[in-house]
Amino acid sequence: PGAASKFPTAFSSRKYQAATKDEIFQIERCFVQVMKRLKDSGFDGAELHAGHGYFLNSFLSPYMNRRVDEYGGSVENGIRIIKEIVSEAREHVDDFPILVKMNCTDHMGEQDTKWYRDVAKELENIGIDAIELSSGITECLDRTEEELGFPPILNPSAHVQLRTEDNQSYHLRYAEKMDMKIPVILTGGNRNIERLDSILQADTADFIGISRPLNREPDLPNRWMEGRGGKATGCISCNSCFYPMMGPNQDSRLRCVHMEDRQLHREAQEWLGSWVENNRG
Repeated sequence: PGAASKFPTAFSSRKYQAATKDEIFQIERCFVQVMKRLKDSGFDGAELHAGHGYFLNSFLSPYMNRRVDEYGGSVENGIRIIKEIVSEAREHVDDFPILVKMNCTDHMGEQDTKWYRDVAKELENIGIDAIELSSGITECLDRTEEELGFPPILNPSAHVQLRTEDNQSYHLRYAEKMDMKIPVILTGGNRNIERLDSILQADTADFIGISRPLNREPDLPNRWMEGRGGKATGCISCNSCFYPMMGPNQDSRLRCVHMEDRQLHREAQEWLGSWVENNRG
């Protein structure tokens, strides 16, 4: 998809929720095959991506899941597809760690997070080894900044304007409401080692996930562990790193454009500023 590509409203729910049972079974087998290959290749574990409006998220989401069969209508039915994947995978990979990345909110106006807490508990019950929290689906970008609580810009899971600690670690308030026996991984806007250390010390989360800052500083975890440099990352959360992959001259190279090319950074910011209006459903 290039700069002109549009993401129609309810794209995921219309496409994915039309999957037949045979198609679901085929996709489940694909997930199992991938986990077998990961284990055989020496990986430490596998994570099922059940967030961001993708296929598995369309079953977990109270907004997206409109099915009236055994895969819809309740939390238990919504996680059935993951339960079936995990059940079959265990026959082949035994105790190979299986994690799930899931939304704690779709940002579609469903402010009650109890649904997602129930989803997480059910995932724990079926033997998932850890939960990673994220948020957002493409459809939420049709909402305003006032409705969302953050600027709608290209990727709803990658917030901008994170200069202050109060705006960082923006899934923390959801993690604080979790009551899990398995590890919880907190991802999203983690930018300050002192704040992250306090989160871990409070047992609000068991692990910290970092993405965009590693585009800017691949050695960031080592720097923090060794006490080098400041407590904050050099990442300014501008999202310009999406531009090389999705802009008009996409080259698929994920990198920190702000650090590498300031002119390209300015172009990226102009493109990002117009992206939502150009791609609204």
